[in-house]
Amino acid sequence: MFAGTLLVCDADLPANCTFLWLGTIASSDNKVDIIAFRTNSTADFKPMLEKDLASLKSMEQTDNVKAQIAFIQKILYQMSESVFVKTPDKALLDGAAKGLKLSKLTADDVVYLSGVAAVIR
Repeated sequence: MFAGTLLVCDADLPANCTFLWLGTIASSDNKVDIIAFRTNSTADFKPMLEKDLASLKSMEQTDNVKAQIAFIQKILYQMSESVFVKTPDKALLDGAAKGLKLSKLTADDVVYLSGVAAVIR
């Protein structure tokens, strides 16, 4: 089974959101979480995540904050390793666009991170 994260631009997110988990697309062998960022450029994803990470590290380290830190660190690590950065197929882009109520998404509009989550025998 594969698990992935599709990072998409959505400049219309509320002003108090840097990024927002929007949902999951699942099939028999793939699960993809969709996260929208309040920006028009995928180049902004990393700086936005790094800024939120720094802010979270300055907070009281509750279980929730620790989980958020771990999630952001995982995404930043995957973004830095080419083995995780994939080109999404058309069906995934179309499904995500439909869920986001966008006319369409292209590979240039997103960052798709994917890897093996489990081996099913």
